[in-house]
Order: sequence, then structure tokens, then C-alpha cells
Amino acid sequence: MGREITKCTKVPKSGGVRFMEWEVLGLLFCSFTSGIMTLEEHDLFFADPSEPNWTRRKALIDMKSCVEMCIELCGNS
Repeated sequence: MGREITKCTKVPKSGGVRFMEWEVLGLLFCSFTSGIMTLEEHDLFFADPSEPNWTRRKALIDMKSCVEMCIELCGNS
């Protein structure tokens, strides 16, 4: 039989797996971006009284920055 696995068992990471978290996070931001692109400019999603200047364009720029940061972090890890 195989080795018993407990909550304290250490799982070795291969070279590609340690970058997975940044890749997955970047893909999530890409998905959010696709969702934001389907919204209209004056959608209720952007009607936040505490952020009156938050627009569809600003949200897309923010998501692009998040994706770029994930790419950079993935490359630097």
C-alpha cells in the first residue's frame, strides 16, 4: 500500500507548479475582464457613491494592471 497522507504531509513541488498560483490568479483577472467587457458603460455595477469616478474603462485598466502584475510575479518567482 501507499504512504499515509495526513494534514502535515509535505507535497514536493515540481518546477512548474510553484508558478501556478500566479497563473491562476492572472486567469481569474482575465475572466473578470471579460465579464466587465460585457457590461454597458452605465451599468449599476459601476454605480458606487464612494467611487464616483469608477467607470467601465477604469475597471478594465485596473484589471489589465492586475494581469500584468501576475505575469511579472510569475516571471520573477
